[in-house]
Amino acid sequence: MRVPLIATILVTMLGACTTPISPPPPGPPEVRAAYNDGCAAGYGYAGSPFHSNRGTEPAGAVSAAYRAGWLEGFDKCRRSYDRIQLVIHGLFGAP
Repeated sequence: MRVPLIATILVTMLGACTTPISPPPPGPPEVRAAYNDGCAAGYGYAGSPFHSNRGTEPAGAVSAAYRAGWLEGFDKCRRSYDRIQLVIHGLFGAP
């Protein structure tokens, strides 16, 4: 009886934190905005149901600073979501 209750609580807790937007690094507003855009794209690429898959590159012609911020956000958030999924699958098995 206790195991299903504990499993339900753990799934709920882990489900609530599946897509924590990580705060952008300090810097110019353009880089911070790019980081947030890339982060959302990274979550989508990794399979988050809360974000759409926007590809692995920033769209359109962008400045070097925007591109760097976007790629940093994409990589960090994609890896974060992948780690969360590994933990969930390790605890409860693959879907």
